[in-house]
Amino acid sequence: MKVCGAEDVKADFEQLNKKYILLQKEYRNSFHDLNKDIDSKVCRREYAKGGATLHRGYYSPSAADLTVGNCSRGRLLKKPPENNNYDYEYLFDNHDKLICVRNYTDEFDGVFSVYSIELFIYLRGFSHLCPAYVVIIRQTLKWQKPNNLQKTQQNTCKCRLIVI
Repeated sequence: MKVCGAEDVKADFEQLNKKYILLQKEYRNSFHDLNKDIDSKVCRREYAKGGATLHRGYYSPSAADLTVGNCSRGRLLKKPPENNNYDYEYLFDNHDKLICVRNYTDEFDGVFSVYSIELFIYLRGFSHLCPAYVVIIRQTLKWQKPNNLQKTQQNTCKCRLIVI
Protein backbone atom coordinates (compact mmCIF):
# COMPACT_ATOMS: atom_id res chain seq x y z
CA MET A 1 0.00 0.00 0.00
CA LYS A 2 1.39 3.36 -1.02
CA VAL A 3 1.69 6.06 1.63
CA CYS A 4 1.13 9.55 0.28
CA GLY A 5 3.32 12.42 1.32
CA ALA A 6 2.57 16.12 1.11
CA GLU A 7 4.17 16.39 -2.33
CA ASP A 8 2.01 13.54 -3.69
CA VAL A 9 -1.15 15.16 -2.37
CA LYS A 10 -0.12 18.56 -3.77
CA ALA A 11 0.63 17.04 -7.19
CA ASP A 12 -2.70 15.19 -7.22
CA PHE A 13 -4.55 18.35 -6.19
CA GLU A 14 -2.85 20.34 -8.97
CA GLN A 15 -3.76 17.61 -11.46
CA LEU A 16 -7.38 17.64 -10.23
CA ASN A 17 -7.49 21.44 -10.52
CA LYS A 18 -6.19 21.33 -14.12
CA LYS A 19 -8.75 18.68 -14.97
CA TYR A 20 -11.49 20.79 -13.41
CA ILE A 21 -10.53 23.82 -15.51
CA LEU A 22 -10.54 21.68 -18.67
CA LEU A 23 -13.96 20.23 -17.80
CA GLN A 24 -15.32 23.72 -17.14
CA LYS A 25 -14.24 24.76 -20.63
CA GLU A 26 -15.54 21.55 -22.21
CA TYR A 27 -19.01 21.55 -20.64
CA ARG A 28 -19.84 25.19 -19.93
CA ASN A 29 -21.73 25.65 -23.21
CA SER A 30 -23.08 22.12 -23.63
CA PHE A 31 -26.18 22.28 -21.43
CA HIS A 32 -28.72 22.59 -24.23
CA ASP A 33 -27.21 19.76 -26.33
CA LEU A 34 -27.02 17.41 -23.35
CA ASN A 35 -30.48 18.33 -22.09
CA LYS A 36 -32.26 17.68 -25.39
CA ASP A 37 -31.06 14.03 -25.42
CA ILE A 38 -31.63 13.28 -21.74
CA ASP A 39 -35.13 11.78 -22.07
CA SER A 40 -33.87 9.10 -24.48
CA LYS A 41 -31.49 7.83 -21.76
CA VAL A 42 -34.09 7.58 -18.99
CA CYS A 43 -35.03 4.11 -17.72
CA ARG A 44 -36.69 5.14 -14.46
CA ARG A 45 -38.30 8.25 -12.98
CA GLU A 46 -39.00 9.20 -9.38
CA TYR A 47 -40.94 12.15 -8.03
CA ALA A 48 -40.67 13.98 -4.72
CA LYS A 49 -42.65 16.53 -2.79
CA GLY A 50 -41.04 19.00 -0.39
CA GLY A 51 -37.36 19.54 0.32
CA ALA A 52 -37.41 23.00 -1.23
CA THR A 53 -34.75 24.29 1.18
CA LEU A 54 -32.22 21.92 -0.44
CA HIS A 55 -31.11 22.44 -4.03
CA ARG A 56 -31.82 18.84 -5.05
CA GLY A 57 -34.63 17.93 -2.67
CA TYR A 58 -34.75 14.30 -1.55
CA TYR A 59 -31.45 13.40 -3.23
CA SER A 60 -29.54 16.42 -1.95
CA PRO A 61 -26.16 15.23 -0.68
CA SER A 62 -25.75 17.57 2.28
CA ALA A 63 -25.98 15.75 5.61
CA ALA A 64 -24.93 18.96 7.38
CA ASP A 65 -28.07 20.76 6.20
CA LEU A 66 -30.19 17.94 7.56
CA THR A 67 -28.40 17.67 10.89
CA VAL A 68 -27.42 21.24 11.70
CA GLY A 69 -30.04 23.14 9.75
CA ASN A 70 -32.89 20.73 10.52
CA CYS A 71 -33.92 20.82 6.85
CA SER A 72 -36.31 18.30 5.38
CA ARG A 73 -35.41 16.40 2.22
CA GLY A 74 -39.09 16.00 1.48
CA ARG A 75 -40.47 12.59 0.52
CA LEU A 76 -40.45 10.35 -2.51
CA LEU A 77 -43.88 9.72 -3.99
CA LYS A 78 -44.85 6.05 -4.22
CA LYS A 79 -46.39 6.38 -7.68
CA PRO A 80 -46.11 8.91 -10.50
CA PRO A 81 -48.34 11.90 -9.76
CA GLU A 82 -51.44 12.32 -11.89
CA ASN A 83 -51.43 16.07 -11.44
CA ASN A 84 -48.73 18.66 -10.89
CA ASN A 85 -48.46 17.88 -7.19
CA TYR A 86 -44.67 17.37 -6.96
CA ASP A 87 -41.56 19.52 -6.66
CA TYR A 88 -38.81 17.32 -8.09
CA GLU A 89 -38.47 14.81 -10.90
CA TYR A 90 -35.45 12.48 -10.78
CA LEU A 91 -34.30 10.69 -13.93
CA PHE A 92 -32.16 7.53 -13.79
CA ASP A 93 -30.31 5.70 -16.57
CA ASN A 94 -30.08 1.94 -17.23
CA HIS A 95 -27.25 1.66 -14.64
CA ASP A 96 -29.57 3.22 -12.03
CA LYS A 97 -27.44 6.37 -11.86
CA LEU A 98 -29.09 9.73 -11.34
CA ILE A 99 -28.64 11.63 -14.62
CA CYS A 100 -31.02 14.57 -14.21
CA VAL A 101 -32.94 16.47 -11.54
CA ARG A 102 -35.75 18.82 -12.54
CA ASN A 103 -37.14 21.22 -9.97
CA TYR A 104 -40.66 22.52 -10.64
CA THR A 105 -42.60 25.45 -9.24
CA ASP A 106 -45.69 27.54 -9.85
CA GLU A 107 -44.72 30.44 -7.60
CA PHE A 108 -43.79 32.92 -10.34
CA ASP A 109 -46.96 33.14 -12.40
CA GLY A 110 -49.20 30.32 -11.21
CA VAL A 111 -48.17 28.07 -14.11
CA PHE A 112 -46.46 24.79 -13.15
CA SER A 113 -43.09 24.77 -14.94
CA VAL A 114 -39.42 23.86 -14.60
CA TYR A 115 -37.41 26.16 -12.33
CA SER A 116 -34.01 24.43 -12.51
CA ILE A 117 -32.39 21.45 -14.20
CA GLU A 118 -29.24 19.60 -13.14
CA LEU A 119 -27.54 17.19 -15.53
CA PHE A 120 -25.03 14.62 -14.25
CA ILE A 121 -22.16 13.29 -16.34
CA TYR A 122 -20.23 10.40 -14.79
CA LEU A 123 -16.57 10.10 -15.78
CA ARG A 124 -13.70 7.79 -14.86
CA GLY A 125 -11.09 9.26 -12.54
CA PHE A 126 -7.42 9.82 -13.13
CA SER A 127 -5.67 9.25 -9.78
CA HIS A 128 -6.00 7.39 -6.47
CA LEU A 129 -7.47 10.55 -4.88
CA CYS A 130 -10.01 10.83 -7.69
CA PRO A 131 -11.20 7.35 -8.75
CA ALA A 132 -14.34 8.78 -10.35
CA TYR A 133 -16.07 12.09 -10.64
CA VAL A 134 -19.31 13.66 -11.74
CA VAL A 135 -19.72 16.81 -13.76
CA ILE A 136 -22.92 18.59 -12.75
CA ILE A 137 -24.31 21.22 -15.08
CA ARG A 138 -27.10 23.30 -13.58
CA GLN A 139 -29.43 25.71 -15.32
CA THR A 140 -31.68 27.95 -13.25
CA LEU A 141 -34.52 29.85 -14.84
CA LYS A 142 -35.06 33.20 -13.17
CA TRP A 143 -38.33 34.92 -13.85
CA GLN A 144 -38.52 38.68 -13.64
CA LYS A 145 -41.44 40.98 -14.26
CA PRO A 146 -40.33 44.29 -15.72
CA ASN A 147 -42.45 47.45 -15.51
CA ASN A 148 -44.84 46.27 -18.22
CA LEU A 149 -45.57 43.11 -16.15
CA GLN A 150 -44.55 40.72 -18.92
CA LYS A 151 -42.43 37.85 -17.76
CA THR A 152 -38.90 37.46 -19.11
CA GLN A 153 -36.58 34.50 -18.69
CA GLN A 154 -32.90 34.68 -17.79
CA ASN A 155 -30.84 31.51 -18.08
CA THR A 156 -27.71 30.88 -16.08
CA CYS A 157 -25.65 27.72 -16.45
CA LYS A 158 -23.07 26.60 -13.91
CA CYS A 159 -20.72 23.66 -14.17
CA ARG A 160 -19.38 21.87 -11.07
CA LEU A 161 -17.07 18.93 -10.56
CA ILE A 162 -17.78 16.49 -7.75
CA VAL A 163 -15.24 13.81 -6.84
CA ILE A 164 -16.85 10.50 -5.85
